[in-house]
Amino acid sequence: MSQLNFKAVDSVEFWRMVQPHFKRVFEHRRSRFPDPFYSDLEKERLKTLQANLDGRYSLHVLAYQSDQLVGWHVGEQEAADTYYMRNSAVLEEYRGKSFYEQILGHVLNVVVAEGFQVISSIHHPNNPAVLIPKLRKGFIITATEMSDLFGFLVRMKYFANEDRKKSFFERIGLTF
Repeated sequence: MSQLNFKAVDSVEFWRMVQPHFKRVFEHRRSRFPDPFYSDLEKERLKTLQANLDGRYSLHVLAYQSDQLVGWHVGEQEAADTYYMRNSAVLEEYRGKSFYEQILGHVLNVVVAEGFQVISSIHHPNNPAVLIPKLRKGFIITATEMSDLFGFLVRMKYFANEDRKKSFFERIGLTF
């Protein structure tokens, strides 16, 4: 298995590198972003609201094999103790080589070292390339939801603290 190299970058560099690949990676998705529905005033108000969030912890990571971009990850703080994995991807020509697992492991190492206790994410339920590695890593499916943007989704959580994970299992009626 080839090892990836990771580069943490700012959001400008991240999107400069990812944008040329983004539509191709997600071309099979039928996402509906609401921008066309908003008036100019609503768009301006949303920019202000977004600026309020800009102080949160965020992580922008590019994954390389030698000098070739293989994939990426972007996410941010969702709550004081929770990191949200917003988007991770591996370019099609590099899939099936355990690169997603390496990206996932790298992200978990970084955000747990930062002190996050819960790592959350949402996914289409028909995405085994992401769901299976996350389940193997210890993520738990905690909910399903309907999104006006993405349709039916499953929410997953990873508990960095084993006692908290055991408490979660007790809350749902499982004991070990």
